[in-house]
Amino acid sequence: MKIWRNASTFDPHRASPITWMCTILRNTAFDAARLKKLPLADIEEALSVPTPSTGSDDDNFDYQAASPVVFEALGRLPQERRHLIELAYLAGESRAALSQRFGVPVGTVKTWLRRSLDAVRQDCLGNNQAIASV
Repeated sequence: MKIWRNASTFDPHRASPITWMCTILRNTAFDAARLKKLPLADIEEALSVPTPSTGSDDDNFDYQAASPVVFEALGRLPQERRHLIELAYLAGESRAALSQRFGVPVGTVKTWLRRSLDAVRQDCLGNNQAIASV
């Protein structure tokens, strides 16, 4: 289809028809390969993820005691926001993929994630009113 649509741009002085068509085909293949790349997180997001406990004496955080509290707080989120967090942080979907899935701009997905995580954080700290504002 690209060859047909761009036929009017063909210049026989620059290349033969087969060379011109092969170039279009090659560039289309490159574009398709680029789309299949694994989504990567923003560097700021990657750096903000805390390292799990390694059992060292420096880490006094009790992950086993915190886990039920976090799951309860996640359970109080609206279903759509909980699903968004699961897709982003457990399934590893990129912000762009989530944007397409939910039909909203990437910036909106980032805002929803930030607000949802803030609500969970506040709920874990004892402020249950944070969930209502998500």
